[in-house]
Amino acid sequence: MHLLGKDKREESTYERTWTGVRQFFTAKMPELKQKMEECATANNGKDRLYAAVLDEVITAIDRQLSEMSFIGKDSSIDESKLTYAPLTNLGCESEFAKLDNRINISGGSTSVETLSRKNVILTNRLLVDPSFTEQ
Repeated sequence: MHLLGKDKREESTYERTWTGVRQFFTAKMPELKQKMEECATANNGKDRLYAAVLDEVITAIDRQLSEMSFIGKDSSIDESKLTYAPLTNLGCESEFAKLDNRINISGGSTSVETLSRKNVILTNRLLVDPSFTEQ
């Protein structure tokens, strides 16, 4: 993240809006590609490995950005409509955080399907209702 300037050590010059996201990737992707090219021509294996990893990261980011019509050069999206659109999905992030905690508690030995079933039981409160346990 330090390479992208997102390690929270320094203040970001990019605003936290969709326009800021586009500006960030427009500025940082050429820097990543230049760093990859520098490392690819190195003589030691560590830098070549670093270049291979950067190549995979760049490919993945490019693929994801190409599916976002807002990021593309010929975007017909009205930017004023995106002013109040959230950048993150906090509900989804919360569910992933719960999943991470449950996987850590089980030591990674519990399947995602089992954790999902436990979550359904926990959220619908069906089996923890006292009327079921008293019979």
